[in-house]
Order: sequence, then C-alpha cells, then structure tokens
Amino acid sequence: MKNIILLLSAIAFLFVPMQLGAHEKATVKVSTIQQKGNMVAITVLSSQPFKVGGNVYVLHIGGTTFAHGKQSRVNGKGSLVYYLQKSQFDALNEGAKMFLTYGKAGGSSEDNLTEMSASATFPCWALGNFSKQVTK
Repeated sequence: MKNIILLLSAIAFLFVPMQLGAHEKATVKVSTIQQKGNMVAITVLSSQPFKVGGNVYVLHIGGTTFAHGKQSRVNGKGSLVYYLQKSQFDALNEGAKMFLTYGKAGGSSEDNLTEMSASATFPCWALGNFSKQVTK
C-alpha cells in the first residue's frame, strides 16, 4: 500500500509543474486615463480575465496604492477601473513606477515589486511609468 501511495505521489509531483507551466502570465497594461469632473479613472486591461477571489487587485503608483477598482470582463479579457479624486491624481509623481498586484504584496517597495513582476508565476505586473497625460 505504501508503494502505491509513493508511486501516485511521484506521478502527481511530475505532472503538477507541467500543468502550472501551461498557463502563461497575462499581459497587463494601462489602457486609458480619463477625467470626468473631480474624478479620474485609470483603466487597466489584461489579456486574460482577472481572478475573482479573496484578494483584490492593488494598483501601485510610486508609494501610493489604490485597492478599490471596478473589475469586469470584456470580450474574454480582464478590465479594472480605479477611480481617484482629482486631488489624489494631482498628488502623484509624474514618471513614478506603476505596478499591479493581486493582493497586498508584502514588502511592496519598488525593488521588491520589480523583482516580483519579473516572475513568470507571481501575480505582479510592471505597468511602466506613470503619466498625468489624460486620454480623450
């Protein structure tokens, strides 16, 4: 009986990495920044639907985080919209590094986020540098 359990465990161990490797990390980017009145909406798009679970997606712009995005699915792809007060938007630094994480990333310094975003499996994406240029 022990031999069967060991054999099944070894087979499962061999197949799990293949299953995990079959899913590529989604491509994620900032799509638009739009202002309406005193609100600014930053839209982040993904090549795959965003997960729905116990965590939230957190947008990091420099040292500031935003965790209350509106999540939806558009044509089989993911969409997140973060709504900021105009004063919050104005306080952000032009050129600050932007990241998206699933959940609050522990030790979310720019160096840690850069390292995590380079991982093929960690749910963290580098989104480039922040621009206050509003898209029309």
